[in-house]
Amino acid sequence: MKPSILFVDLAGYKKIPPLSFLKICASGLEVLSVSNTMSALKVIKNRNDLMILLSNAPDLQLFAEFFRYHPNGKSCLLTDLPMARYSESLGSHEEKYVDHIIANRAPSPWTYNELRISLQKMIRQDLFGIEKYLLPSTEIFIKPIADTVRTELTQGVIAFVQSKKVGTQLPNRAASITEELVMNALYDAPPLSNGSVDPKVELPQNQRSQLSYGFDGSVLAIGVRDPFGSLRKETIFKYLKKALPNTRPKDLIDSKKEGAGLGLYSILYNSHALVCNSDPERATEVIALIDVNYKVRDYRKAAKSIHFFLTSV
Repeated sequence: MKPSILFVDLAGYKKIPPLSFLKICASGLEVLSVSNTMSALKVIKNRNDLMILLSNAPDLQLFAEFFRYHPNGKSCLLTDLPMARYSESLGSHEEKYVDHIIANRAPSPWTYNELRISLQKMIRQDLFGIEKYLLPSTEIFIKPIADTVRTELTQGVIAFVQSKKVGTQLPNRAASITEELVMNALYDAPPLSNGSVDPKVELPQNQRSQLSYGFDGSVLAIGVRDPFGSLRKETIFKYLKKALPNTRPKDLIDSKKEGAGLGLYSILYNSHALVCNSDPERATEVIALIDVNYKVRDYRKAAKSIHFFLTSV
Protein backbone atom coordinates (compact mmCIF):
# COMPACT_ATOMS: atom_id res chain seq x y z
CA MET A 1 0.00 0.00 0.00
CA LYS A 2 1.47 3.35 -1.03
CA PRO A 3 1.57 6.21 1.50
CA SER A 4 -1.36 8.58 1.75
CA ILE A 5 -1.85 12.27 2.58
CA LEU A 6 -4.73 13.62 4.64
CA PHE A 7 -6.00 17.14 3.92
CA VAL A 8 -8.29 18.61 6.59
CA ASP A 9 -10.23 21.73 5.55
CA LEU A 10 -12.33 22.83 8.53
CA ALA A 11 -15.00 25.54 8.42
CA GLY A 12 -14.22 28.76 10.25
CA TYR A 13 -10.64 28.95 9.01
CA LYS A 14 -9.11 30.21 5.77
CA LYS A 15 -9.59 27.54 3.14
CA ILE A 16 -6.69 25.55 1.79
CA PRO A 17 -5.98 25.42 -1.98
CA PRO A 18 -8.36 23.26 -4.04
CA LEU A 19 -8.16 19.47 -3.97
CA SER A 20 -7.21 19.34 -7.66
CA PHE A 21 -4.04 21.31 -6.91
CA LEU A 22 -3.25 19.23 -3.85
CA LYS A 23 -3.47 16.02 -5.88
CA ILE A 24 -0.93 17.39 -8.33
CA CYS A 25 1.42 18.20 -5.43
CA ALA A 26 0.98 14.70 -4.00
CA SER A 27 2.99 13.10 -6.81
CA GLY A 28 0.77 10.05 -7.17
CA LEU A 29 0.24 9.41 -3.46
CA GLU A 30 -3.31 8.68 -2.37
CA VAL A 31 -5.09 11.86 -1.29
CA LEU A 32 -7.74 11.81 1.44
CA SER A 33 -9.78 14.94 2.06
CA VAL A 34 -12.21 15.62 4.93
CA SER A 35 -14.04 18.68 6.21
CA ASN A 36 -14.72 17.86 9.86
CA THR A 37 -12.66 16.81 12.87
CA MET A 38 -14.52 13.54 13.53
CA SER A 39 -13.83 12.23 10.02
CA ALA A 40 -10.21 13.33 10.27
CA LEU A 41 -9.69 11.49 13.56
CA LYS A 42 -11.24 8.36 12.10
CA VAL A 43 -8.79 8.41 9.18
CA ILE A 44 -5.87 9.08 11.51
CA LYS A 45 -6.74 6.12 13.73
CA ASN A 46 -7.53 3.63 10.95
CA ARG A 47 -5.02 4.36 8.18
CA ASN A 48 -1.58 2.91 8.88
CA ASP A 49 -0.29 4.26 5.57
CA LEU A 50 -0.81 7.91 6.49
CA MET A 51 2.35 9.88 5.78
CA ILE A 52 1.39 13.57 5.89
CA LEU A 53 -1.30 15.59 7.66
CA LEU A 54 -2.19 19.02 6.30
CA SER A 55 -4.78 21.06 8.20
CA ASN A 56 -6.05 24.64 8.00
CA ALA A 57 -7.01 24.58 11.70
CA PRO A 58 -4.67 24.70 14.74
CA ASP A 59 -6.63 21.88 16.34
CA LEU A 60 -4.62 20.43 19.23
CA GLN A 61 -6.55 17.16 19.33
CA LEU A 62 -6.07 16.65 15.61
CA PHE A 63 -2.30 17.14 15.64
CA ALA A 64 -1.80 15.27 18.92
CA GLU A 65 -3.70 12.22 17.65
CA PHE A 66 -1.76 12.27 14.40
CA PHE A 67 1.49 12.29 16.37
CA ARG A 68 0.19 9.50 18.61
CA TYR A 69 -0.76 7.15 15.78
CA HIS A 70 1.88 8.24 13.24
CA PRO A 71 4.97 9.35 15.20
CA ASN A 72 7.10 9.23 12.05
CA GLY A 73 4.59 11.19 9.95
CA LYS A 74 4.91 14.83 8.92
CA SER A 75 2.37 17.46 9.92
CA CYS A 76 1.65 20.84 8.38
CA LEU A 77 -0.55 23.73 9.51
CA LEU A 78 -1.68 26.02 6.69
CA THR A 79 -2.90 29.20 8.40
CA ASP A 80 -3.35 32.95 8.12
CA LEU A 81 -3.03 33.32 11.91
CA PRO A 82 0.01 34.91 13.57
CA MET A 83 2.12 32.78 15.89
CA ALA A 84 0.52 34.07 19.08
CA ARG A 85 -2.92 32.92 17.90
CA TYR A 86 -2.12 29.43 16.64
CA SER A 87 0.34 28.77 19.48
CA GLU A 88 -2.42 29.41 22.00
CA SER A 89 -4.80 27.06 20.16
CA LEU A 90 -2.15 24.34 20.09
CA GLY A 91 -1.54 24.68 23.81
CA SER A 92 1.94 26.00 23.01
CA HIS A 93 2.92 22.46 21.92
CA GLU A 94 3.63 23.13 18.24
CA GLU A 95 7.29 22.16 18.64
CA LYS A 96 6.07 18.65 19.48
CA TYR A 97 3.18 18.22 17.08
CA VAL A 98 3.79 20.46 14.04
CA ASP A 99 6.65 20.20 11.54
CA HIS A 100 5.58 22.88 9.08
CA ILE A 101 3.59 26.09 9.28
CA ILE A 102 2.69 27.69 5.95
CA ALA A 103 1.35 31.24 5.80
CA ASN A 104 -1.96 30.89 3.98
CA ARG A 105 -2.33 33.84 1.64
CA ALA A 106 -4.14 31.86 -1.07
CA PRO A 107 -4.82 32.55 -3.88
CA SER A 108 -1.37 34.18 -3.72
CA PRO A 109 1.25 32.31 -5.81
CA TRP A 110 3.43 32.29 -2.69
CA THR A 111 1.10 29.92 -0.84
CA TYR A 112 0.70 27.58 -3.80
CA ASN A 113 4.44 27.44 -4.48
CA GLU A 114 5.38 26.97 -0.85
CA LEU A 115 2.86 24.18 -0.40
CA ARG A 116 4.01 22.45 -3.59
CA ILE A 117 7.69 22.70 -2.65
CA SER A 118 7.09 21.56 0.92
CA LEU A 119 5.11 18.48 -0.07
CA GLN A 120 7.69 17.54 -2.69
CA LYS A 121 10.50 17.84 -0.18
CA MET A 122 8.65 15.66 2.31
CA ILE A 123 7.79 13.03 -0.29
CA ARG A 124 11.14 12.90 -2.10
CA GLN A 125 13.40 13.61 0.89
CA ASP A 126 15.43 15.98 -1.28
CA LEU A 127 15.76 18.73 1.31
CA PHE A 128 18.75 20.98 0.81
CA GLY A 129 19.29 23.98 -1.45
CA ILE A 130 17.77 27.46 -1.79
CA GLU A 131 17.23 26.85 -5.50
CA LYS A 132 14.10 24.83 -4.69
CA TYR A 133 12.39 28.09 -3.68
CA LEU A 134 13.46 30.03 -6.78
CA LEU A 135 12.53 29.84 -10.44
CA PRO A 136 14.59 27.46 -12.59
CA SER A 137 17.85 28.92 -13.95
CA THR A 138 18.02 31.56 -11.19
CA GLU A 139 21.66 32.39 -10.51
CA ILE A 140 22.78 31.21 -7.07
CA PHE A 141 25.77 32.80 -5.34
CA ILE A 142 27.71 30.61 -2.88
CA LYS A 143 30.37 32.00 -0.53
CA PRO A 144 32.49 30.25 2.13
CA ILE A 145 32.04 31.58 5.65
CA ALA A 146 34.85 32.72 7.95
CA ASP A 147 35.00 35.33 10.69
CA THR A 148 37.56 37.32 8.70
CA VAL A 149 35.07 37.90 5.85
CA ARG A 150 31.90 38.44 7.91
CA THR A 151 31.52 42.08 6.96
CA GLU A 152 32.42 41.36 3.38
CA LEU A 153 29.70 38.72 3.11
CA THR A 154 27.02 41.04 4.47
CA GLN A 155 28.11 43.91 2.24
CA GLY A 156 28.04 41.57 -0.74
CA VAL A 157 24.42 40.64 -0.07
CA ILE A 158 23.49 44.30 0.38
CA ALA A 159 25.08 45.23 -2.95
CA PHE A 160 23.35 42.30 -4.64
CA VAL A 161 19.91 43.28 -3.35
CA GLN A 162 20.45 46.96 -4.15
CA SER A 163 21.32 46.03 -7.73
CA LYS A 164 17.84 44.49 -8.11
CA LYS A 165 16.16 47.85 -7.36
CA VAL A 166 13.38 46.38 -5.23
CA GLY A 167 13.00 49.19 -2.68
CA THR A 168 14.96 50.81 0.11
CA GLN A 169 13.94 48.51 2.99
CA LEU A 170 14.85 45.15 1.47
CA PRO A 171 18.67 45.66 1.57
CA ASN A 172 18.46 46.38 5.31
CA ARG A 173 16.34 43.31 5.97
CA ALA A 174 18.68 41.17 3.86
CA ALA A 175 21.67 42.52 5.78
CA SER A 176 20.10 41.67 9.14
CA ILE A 177 19.24 38.16 7.98
CA THR A 178 22.71 37.54 6.55
CA GLU A 179 24.45 38.75 9.70
CA GLU A 180 22.35 36.49 11.93
CA LEU A 181 22.80 33.44 9.70
CA VAL A 182 26.55 33.93 9.46
CA MET A 183 26.89 34.53 13.21
CA ASN A 184 24.95 31.33 13.86
CA ALA A 185 27.25 29.37 11.55
CA LEU A 186 30.33 30.76 13.29
CA TYR A 187 29.26 30.63 16.93
CA ASP A 188 26.43 28.14 17.37
CA ALA A 189 26.71 25.44 14.72
CA PRO A 190 30.26 24.09 15.38
CA PRO A 191 30.57 21.53 18.19
CA LEU A 192 31.89 22.96 21.44
CA SER A 193 35.46 22.31 22.49
CA ASN A 194 36.01 22.54 26.26
CA GLY A 195 32.73 24.43 26.57
CA SER A 196 33.52 27.23 24.11
CA VAL A 197 34.09 27.92 20.43
CA ASP A 198 36.38 30.50 18.84
CA PRO A 199 35.03 31.65 15.45
CA LYS A 200 38.42 33.15 14.60
CA VAL A 201 39.98 29.70 14.48
CA GLU A 202 39.84 28.56 10.87
CA LEU A 203 38.05 25.26 10.59
CA PRO A 204 39.18 22.42 8.31
CA GLN A 205 37.80 22.54 4.77
CA ASN A 206 35.19 19.86 5.48
CA GLN A 207 33.85 21.82 8.46
CA ARG A 208 33.31 25.19 6.82
CA SER A 209 29.86 26.64 6.35
CA GLN A 210 28.55 28.29 3.19
CA LEU A 211 26.36 31.30 2.53
CA SER A 212 24.07 31.16 -0.52
CA TYR A 213 21.67 33.71 -1.96
CA GLY A 214 19.62 34.34 -5.07
CA PHE A 215 16.68 36.34 -6.38
CA ASP A 216 14.23 35.29 -9.11
CA GLY A 217 12.31 38.56 -9.43
CA SER A 218 9.72 37.65 -6.80
CA VAL A 219 11.48 35.76 -4.02
CA LEU A 220 14.78 36.58 -2.32
CA ALA A 221 16.37 33.53 -0.70
CA ILE A 222 19.31 33.68 1.72
CA GLY A 223 20.65 30.53 3.32
CA VAL A 224 23.55 29.15 5.32
CA ARG A 225 24.54 25.51 5.35
CA ASP A 226 26.88 24.00 7.93
CA PRO A 227 28.33 20.46 8.16
CA PHE A 228 27.33 19.80 11.78
CA GLY A 229 23.58 19.11 11.88
CA SER A 230 23.10 20.32 15.45
CA LEU A 231 19.88 22.37 15.10
CA ARG A 232 16.73 20.81 16.55
CA LYS A 233 13.05 21.62 15.98
CA GLU A 234 12.49 22.17 19.68
CA THR A 235 15.24 24.81 19.69
CA ILE A 236 13.63 26.70 16.81
CA PHE A 237 10.18 26.98 18.35
CA LYS A 238 11.59 27.60 21.82
CA TYR A 239 13.37 30.73 20.67
CA LEU A 240 10.71 31.95 18.27
CA LYS A 241 8.08 31.75 20.98
CA LYS A 242 10.31 33.69 23.38
CA ALA A 243 9.52 36.80 21.38
CA LEU A 244 5.74 36.48 21.70
CA PRO A 245 3.99 39.54 23.22
CA ASN A 246 3.82 38.21 26.81
CA THR A 247 7.50 37.27 27.02
CA ARG A 248 9.57 39.22 29.53
CA PRO A 249 12.56 41.06 27.97
CA LYS A 250 15.06 39.29 30.25
CA ASP A 251 13.88 35.92 28.89
CA LEU A 252 14.69 36.79 25.28
CA ILE A 253 18.41 36.07 25.49
CA ASP A 254 19.90 32.66 26.15
CA SER A 255 23.62 32.25 26.71
CA LYS A 256 23.64 28.47 26.37
CA LYS A 257 25.09 26.51 23.45
CA GLU A 258 22.00 27.03 21.28
CA GLY A 259 22.83 30.74 21.07
CA ALA A 260 20.91 33.98 21.42
CA GLY A 261 17.16 33.65 21.56
CA LEU A 262 16.71 36.74 19.44
CA GLY A 263 18.74 35.39 16.50
CA LEU A 264 16.18 33.08 14.90
CA TYR A 265 13.37 35.46 15.73
CA SER A 266 15.24 38.30 14.02
CA ILE A 267 15.58 36.21 10.87
CA LEU A 268 11.88 35.36 10.85
CA TYR A 269 10.87 38.91 11.74
CA ASN A 270 12.75 40.25 8.70
CA SER A 271 11.40 37.64 6.29
CA HIS A 272 8.23 35.80 5.30
CA ALA A 273 9.51 32.28 5.91
CA LEU A 274 12.15 30.44 7.94
CA VAL A 275 13.15 27.07 6.51
CA CYS A 276 15.37 24.64 8.42
CA ASN A 277 16.73 21.52 6.73
CA SER A 278 18.39 19.02 9.03
CA ASP A 279 20.48 15.91 8.50
CA PRO A 280 21.40 15.25 12.15
CA GLU A 281 25.12 15.31 12.93
CA ARG A 282 25.86 15.86 9.22
CA ALA A 283 24.39 19.11 7.95
CA THR A 284 21.98 21.92 8.75
CA GLU A 285 20.67 24.56 6.38
CA VAL A 286 18.72 27.60 7.54
CA ILE A 287 16.98 29.62 4.80
CA ALA A 288 15.11 32.91 4.95
CA LEU A 289 12.62 33.74 2.19
CA ILE A 290 11.23 37.18 1.34
CA ASP A 291 8.35 37.67 -1.08
CA VAL A 292 8.99 41.12 -2.56
CA ASN A 293 5.44 41.28 -3.95
CA TYR A 294 3.86 41.01 -0.51
CA LYS A 295 4.01 44.19 1.53
CA VAL A 296 3.66 43.84 5.29
CA ARG A 297 2.90 46.80 7.56
CA ASP A 298 3.35 44.91 10.81
CA TYR A 299 5.74 42.00 10.57
CA ARG A 300 5.04 41.00 14.17
CA LYS A 301 1.34 40.38 13.47
CA ALA A 302 1.69 38.88 9.99
CA ALA A 303 1.37 35.16 9.37
CA LYS A 304 4.81 33.64 8.84
CA SER A 305 5.96 30.29 7.52
CA ILE A 306 8.18 28.04 9.63
CA HIS A 307 9.55 24.74 8.35
CA PHE A 308 11.62 21.98 9.88
CA PHE A 309 12.57 19.29 7.37
CA LEU A 310 14.31 16.23 8.79
CA THR A 311 15.99 13.49 6.78
CA SER A 312 14.49 10.05 7.19
CA VAL A 313 16.46 7.60 9.31
